[in-house]
Amino acid sequence: MIRMSWAEHYIPSLLEQHDCITMPGFGGFVLSGQAAHFARGNHRLSPPSRQLGFNRSLNHNDGFLQSALAAAEKISLEESLSKIRTEAERWKHALEAEGLLELPAMGRFQLSEDRKWIFSPAENQKYLLSSYGLEDVQLIPVEHHHQPEIHRLKNLKAARKNRRFWITSITTGLSA
Repeated sequence: MIRMSWAEHYIPSLLEQHDCITMPGFGGFVLSGQAAHFARGNHRLSPPSRQLGFNRSLNHNDGFLQSALAAAEKISLEESLSKIRTEAERWKHALEAEGLLELPAMGRFQLSEDRKWIFSPAENQKYLLSSYGLEDVQLIPVEHHHQPEIHRLKNLKAARKNRRFWITSITTGLSA
């Protein structure tokens, strides 16, 4: 099992400011927005959020992780890129050797039977600053009680409308 790395600290922090952070030699972590939604089945209202995904094809260095690491550790950009590539190789080796790579701050990677990477994001991460502190709300359905007075008034209106139809039909028939 791999120990928590420096990248697990920097990547989630950077994702609070950017929609995509690439780790050269490994892939890109990408955020996609989800609007607030209501689940009718369990009567749960969820706030807006951003879901973390992963794209192994995003290997182009966007410079965000490299710059953040260089600034925080006071090293050159070349040294930070070398450190990132070393960490990417360590992650890939752990995934290939164990079939599983757990990054608690971001999610977990698993190898499928055909050796493809499957990423499952961590459930507890919030990447939308405007939704911090907002939790899902369990709504309790309200029972509707019949109110006889309202139904009586509706029936009375319907009867009046129906009576006008009959009166109009009779007068139209008489004048013909």
